[in-house]
Order: sequence, then structure tokens, then C-alpha cells
Amino acid sequence: MKYLKTAVIAVILLAGLSCNNPAGHTYYVSAAAGNDANDGLSPEKAWKSLDKVNVQHFAAGDRILFQSGSVWHGQLRPQGSGTEGAPVCIDRYGEGALPKIDQDSLPGAVLLLENQEYWEINHLELTASMSQPGERKVGGIHVIATTADHVLKHIVIRNCVLHHLTGIMKMYEHSAIWVGVPGYSSSSDEESVNVNEEGHRPHFATSFDEVLIENNRIYEADRCGILVWTSAGPGRASIFLPGLIPSRNVVIRGNLLEDIGGDGILVLGSDRPLVERNTVRRCCKKAGDPACFEEDFWAPCAAAVWFHHCLNGVIQYNAVYDCARLPYNLDGMAYDFDYNCDGCILQYNYSRNNAGGFLLLMNTAVDNIIRYNISENDRTHILFLIGAVEENNRIYNNTFYVDSDTTCIIPRAHIENNIFMATGTGKIEIRNWSHPKYTPWSPELGVMRNNCYAGNCSYPFDSLQIAADPLFANPGNGGGNVENLACYAISADSPCRKKGLVFPSNGAQDILGNPIPPDTPPDIGAIQSSIFKKE
Repeated sequence: MKYLKTAVIAVILLAGLSCNNPAGHTYYVSAAAGNDANDGLSPEKAWKSLDKVNVQHFAAGDRILFQSGSVWHGQLRPQGSGTEGAPVCIDRYGEGALPKIDQDSLPGAVLLLENQEYWEINHLELTASMSQPGERKVGGIHVIATTADHVLKHIVIRNCVLHHLTGIMKMYEHSAIWVGVPGYSSSSDEESVNVNEEGHRPHFATSFDEVLIENNRIYEADRCGILVWTSAGPGRASIFLPGLIPSRNVVIRGNLLEDIGGDGILVLGSDRPLVERNTVRRCCKKAGDPACFEEDFWAPCAAAVWFHHCLNGVIQYNAVYDCARLPYNLDGMAYDFDYNCDGCILQYNYSRNNAGGFLLLMNTAVDNIIRYNISENDRTHILFLIGAVEENNRIYNNTFYVDSDTTCIIPRAHIENNIFMATGTGKIEIRNWSHPKYTPWSPELGVMRNNCYAGNCSYPFDSLQIAADPLFANPGNGGGNVENLACYAISADSPCRKKGLVFPSNGAQDILGNPIPPDTPPDIGAIQSSIFKKE
């Protein structure tokens, strides 16, 4: 199967991603053969230590190249910023393994940039091999804005390996990759946006523009894998102060995350973020562990890939497997549009064997679209939709399949053109959500219309329902591989064929890249059958 690109949103391309700008200097660093008395301007005169790098003030177009196969112990704190078209670049030289920085048991991030912009970080291995779980604040690459007083631009993190970074589970900034503005501002923080005695506005007046986090591998990390965190709330129902600056042009693409203590990928406070083609395996392994629970702290909820306070964002072509859900973790889903997500799209994603289910949709999330996704053997609640139908969230043309365990739907949204199939020992139920703040569920609180229900699954209030086997090609055999998703194609004789409601602006293609007719009834479910039998 080919995951084809779509033109869903306009994202500024991060041009000029070259680490070979003639305007700057190139500095070489070799743990084996370097000497800090050298000028660092050639491999033969390389620097040796991280300390030497940390005292240098780098400028536009400079490159810092670490020797492949070398290992350093300590932390990297380079200074300075690049300029537009001439970023400061970190990369490697020579053949062999990625240059490795091990901060052992030191607290803090392995690599830190603070109030710096126009940086590109490439081809590093970062770890904290002697850190102990829950004892220290540990992170991999942290890029933070505190007193910058302006939007920081062009942060690129690519082709790095980050692992064994243990932190405190209740702290979001304990992450392998963290780009953001520290803090969580709310309406009680009005004094925080005033100019202080030094003439600076505090860190809530800054943000990031042009963030690319691409093709990294992250494993054995706490609390989180990748976070872009800016305390700003675009949209209509923000709990944040007006005037705070959301991040923009955030792209998180092609990363592999495995064995993460809490959240896999989270973007908070962003305008038009794009999260695509990432794979997350075994996240939320520690979130909600009773041994880590503190009564004075909110429930340590975590999910795999999610937005919070985002406007017009897209999550697409991702795959999430085997997400855990420990007792105090109320989530454990593959995907989540959380508070104040406005006009976001979740499309062309695969989800398999996630203990908390496929999707969480919080109240105050409005006008979001969930379409052409496949959920296979997700548990607990495949759709946990707890807003109000008036918030106009639409879940259409998805495929949900279970063959073991009982899962449920909390249907407070518009749910149409989907296939729900429960076979074997699997069961899909429609349930109320018993949270005391919400009215007990009844059919008028959610719209389920024109769906297909098969096996141990039914919904009597769907007046346009199809209660029949959708005739999948080979259901249950996605097998944790997006290349196998054609097993959920329906046959030419399927009762779901050409029975879908027509939705304008439907994305123009299904999860396999097959075209969707713009003005004629499509098939129900995530895959159009036209690829198997031409008309």
C-alpha cells in the first residue's frame, strides 16, 4: 500500500535545510583525536570536548560537525543563533556510528537551546545511560523560549536517535524532544503577560515558527516522546489568555517512537500543525501506574498522538500499536483531539491493539473531522466522544473491527458512513458516559446515521443502518503493518457499496489513495471498492 500525500493544508516548506552555507565557519569535534587548543576548523585540528563547543558563540551559517563513532560524556549547550537562509547546523563527519552524547546521570536535557533560533540538529545519538526513573528531570533535545520577546524561527531536528531518557511521569517537559514555551498559562495568570522590571515580557509572549521534527528514532523515554508546547489557544473556546502566540508551521513527520512512558506525540497551542507518517509502538507504559500516582496532581492521562488547543491541524498517515492503559490513565487511546481543538482533521491513520481505544474527542473540540481511518482490535472505547453534538464533530467513513474483548462507543458527535464489525469473542456496545458533569446519554445527544453494523454490534436508533456483513477481503489481518490494510477492502457484492452519504470536501481519496467521487454516493467504510472491480 502506498500512503499518498494530500494537499489538505498549506504548510510553509522549510527551505534552505542545507548544512553547507559558505557564509559561516565549519567546526570539527573529535573525542578521540581532538584537542581543545586547536582552532577546530579542520578535521586535523578538531576540538575535543563538549565544554569547548559550549563556550563558543556560533553565528549565521556556522556548522558544528561531530565525528562519527565518537562518544562524549556530558551535555551540549551551544550558544548563538543563525539567520534566515543561514541556520547554525549540527551534523556529523566521517564514517561509522552516529556521534553519541551520554549525559550519564546529570539532570536536564542532553542538548539544550534557550532563546535561540535558526538551528538545525542532525545525526546525533543522545542518551542518559545512568539516569534513574522518577529521580531527575531528563530530556534529549530541548529547545525552549523564556525571555526571547519575539517568535523564534526555524528549528529542525532530523535523523537523530534518542533513548533511555527517564524522567518524572507528571512532568510533560520530561521528553525526548521538547520544543516550546515552559508553563501552562490560564486566566489566573494575567500578571504574567505584563512587562517586568527589566523591560521584558515573560516567556508567554514568545513562541515558535517553522518547526520540523523528522525521521528521528526515540525509544525508552519518559514522560513523552515528542512535544511542541506553546501556551496559546487559537480557536473559539480557549482557556488561555487572549494575545498569547500559537506556534505555526509545525511539522512532525516520519518518526519512530517505541516504549514511551507516557504520550507519544503532543502538539499544544498551534495553528495548522501537521503530524504525519509517524509510527508509535507501546506508549503510555507508565502513565497511570498506581505506584506513581499523587493525589494532589491530576490523573496522569496520556495518549499516543494528539492535539490540544490547536486550530486547523492535520494528523494523517500515522500508525499506532499496543498503547497501554494503566489504572489511573483515563485515556490510552491512539489519537485525541483534546480541549479547544478547532477545525482539525484526523485521516488515513491505522490503529491496532490500543488498550484505551481509537479516539478521544473532548468537549470544546469543535468542527473536527475524523475520516478514512482503520481501527483494528482497539479496546475499552474505540470512540470516546464526550462533547456535544452541537459542536459539529464528524466521524465518517472509518472502519472499526474487533474480534476479541468488549469495547464501546460514547457517541456524542455525528457518526456516519462507518463500518463497525465485531466477530469472534469481540463485542461493540453503545454506552452512556457516567461522568457526573454530563447528562446521561440518550439518542438525541449523538447522531449515528447510515453506518454498517456487523456481528456482535447493533444500534437500533440508526434509521439508515445496514445490519449485514460488509464482506471485507480478509478482516483481522492488518497485523501491525500498514502495507496489509487492503484486507479491509469490501467486495464488489458488499451491502456497503455505493451506500454512503455524500460529504463535500471529503479529502478526495481514501486511506489507500483511491479516489472518492465528489458528488455521488461513496462506499461506506475506509476503503473504496472501485480498485477491485472497475465499473
